Amino acid sequence: MKLARLLHGAGADLLVADLDPGRVRSAEAEFGARGVEAAAVATVPADVFAPCALGDAVTAANVDRIAAAVVAGAANNVFASNEVAERLEERGIIYAVDFIANAGGIVYDDQYRARPKVRPFDEARARTYVDGIFDRTLRTFALADEFDLPLWRAGLRLAEENLDRTPA
Repeated sequence: MKLARLLHGAGADLLVADLDPGRVRSAEAEFGARGVEAAAVATVPADVFAPCALGDAVTAANVDRIAAAVVAGAANNVFASNEVAERLEERGIIYAVDFIANAGGIVYDDQYRARPKVRPFDEARARTYVDGIFDRTLRTFALADEFDLPLWRAGLRLAEENLDRTPA
């Protein structure tokens, strides 16, 4: 619902699916979204397929039928396997690496849940981190091109670079 709210606010036409029909009805009412069957959502023509809840949204059974140009969502572990991820890329579908695209959740956990008593919420710090997601995504695309890597492997390489720069 958070992503739907943001996209609706930006003027997007929304197709939504959820295992809970009540959530679909809520999105239809609140955002003018069109509900689709959860089992078929990946195969509905759209600009972006955004799996936001469950992992393994892209599987061997649906990877060849995904009808979106981009897969970018907040779910962790979007792919059922590395082979599925590579098949998606072979099809020319852009993938925003899940742990980069959903990195705003780290800010939420750090700032709201894990540390509220350790330090007060630092909005500027949080905004800087979230605003950097776009740049990290572009860096992932650049690494993929530079080293002829699948996007998911380029995302791992970027993560390794960041770990190498992190003080022990």
